[in-house]
Amino acid sequence: MKKPVTSVPQNFSAQDVYKHADAFYFTIDHLHRSVDRAKYSIMVPIVVLSAFASELLLKCLLHVERGETPRVHLLYDLFLELTPETQSRLEGLWDEIAVQRKAMLDQIDAQLQRKLPRDLRSNLQMGSDAFRLVRYVYEGGQDFEYVLSDLPIILKKRIQELKPEWS
Repeated sequence: MKKPVTSVPQNFSAQDVYKHADAFYFTIDHLHRSVDRAKYSIMVPIVVLSAFASELLLKCLLHVERGETPRVHLLYDLFLELTPETQSRLEGLWDEIAVQRKAMLDQIDAQLQRKLPRDLRSNLQMGSDAFRLVRYVYEGGQDFEYVLSDLPIILKKRIQELKPEWS
């Protein structure tokens, strides 16, 4: 049974949320383009930034669709609050990226010696709480997998489809 979702008091606009999320997205993109990955370990920071940007972008979409932002942090729970149309569109965009990243995903499967799911919903369920879990990964604890680094890309694309004036 789905828990009731409470909303944050709305003294901000969906575009405010978008601008805040976009700053995190910009940072991820900058790291991907400029950091010597052989010299610096950026995986954990990228996961934290990606998960947080994804949470904000999902909340932005919800604000656009419903005029409110829920007080929820798990990525999968936020996804389930979106309209069926937006869920379907995001799944289609995700599938397109999965096809483009097939070689890389196959390489990850080979390293793990098992096949990771390719669909968005399964990946959202696996990585739903990554923001909380990865921040203190050095303490050990709960294992998790995060294969959602491309999620902010598709979330931004959907927002720009709904709000092209924000591009």
